[in-house]
Amino acid sequence: MSQKPASGRKRESDIWKYFLYDGMSNKSECSTCSLKVSGKNSTNLKRHLQFRHADLFALVSLANTTTKAKKVAVASTSNGNGSGNVTNTTMHAFVGASPYAEDSNKYKRRCDLLAKYLVSASIPVRTMENMEFREFSQDADPRFEVPG
Repeated sequence: MSQKPASGRKRESDIWKYFLYDGMSNKSECSTCSLKVSGKNSTNLKRHLQFRHADLFALVSLANTTTKAKKVAVASTSNGNGSGNVTNTTMHAFVGASPYAEDSNKYKRRCDLLAKYLVSASIPVRTMENMEFREFSQDADPRFEVPG
């Protein structure tokens, strides 16, 4: 079985620790249970782990959250905003304060409240793109990611 890059790009997802892609058959084989999943789409592979290997799925999810937090930390550092967000973002990743799932009731409630506030105060929706607004929102509730 060859483990060649799926599309010439480097595979960044931690999901590939648990799968080998065979370009000849266009299937990815789970190294845990040897089940072959069609294609090389990491979403399909994650779904396999979610339903067949919940413990491994949890590890991959945590690793992805940590990786995203590190990328945000690096971006914050390179922006030079000096807001102290780097420490908070990294700390939240390691403590386990992952963002709300977009289909969770808390996330939907916060989005609804934000929309009601913007409409009732006649504030432009583009306010959500403002970095200071996003920073304020992140500090108020580190798990809530402003939509958009």
